[in-house]
Amino acid sequence: MTSSINQSAVIMLNEPPENIKAEQLVIGALLSNNDLIGQVAERLKPEHFYSPLNSEIYREAKALFYEGRAANPVTLKTRITAQGPKGQSVPQYMMACTVGAASPMHLHEYADQLIELAVRRNLMVLSGSVASRAMSGAANTNELLEEIDASILELRTDIEGSEDTAAALPAVVSELESNIVSRMNGEDAKVPLTGLTDLDNSMTGLRPKRLVVMAGRPGMGKSQAMVAFARRVARQGYGVGIASLEIDRQEWVSRLISAEAALGHGEKITYSDIQNGKLTDQQFLKFQKYSRSTSELRVKITDAGGLSAAQIEAKARLWKSDFERQGITLGVIFVDYLGLMRKSERYRGNLVHELGELVWALKCMAKRLDICVVLLAQLNRAVESRDDKRPVMSDLRDSGSIEEHADQVLLLYRPAYYDAHDPNPSHEALERFERRANDLLIRIGKNRLGPCRDHTVYCSVETGDIASKSQRGLS
Repeated sequence: MTSSINQSAVIMLNEPPENIKAEQLVIGALLSNNDLIGQVAERLKPEHFYSPLNSEIYREAKALFYEGRAANPVTLKTRITAQGPKGQSVPQYMMACTVGAASPMHLHEYADQLIELAVRRNLMVLSGSVASRAMSGAANTNELLEEIDASILELRTDIEGSEDTAAALPAVVSELESNIVSRMNGEDAKVPLTGLTDLDNSMTGLRPKRLVVMAGRPGMGKSQAMVAFARRVARQGYGVGIASLEIDRQEWVSRLISAEAALGHGEKITYSDIQNGKLTDQQFLKFQKYSRSTSELRVKITDAGGLSAAQIEAKARLWKSDFERQGITLGVIFVDYLGLMRKSERYRGNLVHELGELVWALKCMAKRLDICVVLLAQLNRAVESRDDKRPVMSDLRDSGSIEEHADQVLLLYRPAYYDAHDPNPSHEALERFERRANDLLIRIGKNRLGPCRDHTVYCSVETGDIASKSQRGLS
């Protein structure tokens, strides 16, 4: 049986699935009517063609189309480096393709077929690579499984990305009207909320398909805000995922238990004391109580380091499936943080493009999985050299691509952090520190769904207690 399987595999590997005729029909249609390029350009990629010549013709035709120029055998002649088939020049080959072009009616059918065949070829290559690495034992098993997950996800995305996701306008209007009527009738919006009323009103919650970037310098309360938001979203009945590339899972759980005690019950157990095991007998009893209630939260955490965007999405898909089996909706994925994500080799050495690619991948993940993604990011050191250290959008590291892809950007600032680090504090500075020791400024630097405003909330760094000042009885 084994030898039979191996023999079949060899035959398959020697004859990868392809359809050159379909490729020629597509090329012919696009060269005959350039307007059709715009209909397939988003889905069909040059690498979906098996023939190197067809792939190059498509790539160059697409480039000419986006330049606003005609793409035909004459304009493409000098741009194609590949050789034509035996007995034919490249222009002759392209002319032959146009003679037998696919009709516009069948173009999408042929394009989808090319995409599926390309995915099958890549699956064959992947399976061979996996078998080879598994046999050699050179790769760590967990790492190999994660790479397989990421690779499968990329192939799945190819197929899913080829599906038509357009919706008829009447259906969208009807859905919007239904949501408005529900809100007018006093029904809660079916979106996860941060629990900070004013902030939720400005952001309209942590809506599905949105990418929220939460940025600040070290010590500004990013982790505390993330834990508080994650806990509140989970308490609303949603599933939550945390991809922590910096902090290990035990510290995250310590922070969640501390926040559970503070936010849910107004009791103080610092997460540092939990981590260090410095608890009195009474505190330990409280720890056991709140650890049990924390265990009820629908939160999944991975603390694997150096994950790529594809690996994070692969984990998110598994979490989503697991939650759905329990009748739970995955609401938010938190990623901590951008600078520690594994970058691809595509833009190696160009940090702006590297980070932009990661941010865009997470934005696409939010749309594909119908969830909100909250991405933590660092602000650059330019903040430290200013007298006014309140953050602005230009403080985002390589902000152009991050600002472009994010739906909302929250900039965090704790003035007490700088007050406490004043080497020669005056009496006035000490009073100022006492007055704003628990102030956290959440500045909405970008907001596609509403106004950009500053919100000052209460924040306890020790416990992760973050609440609107009105909720704390403060003015």
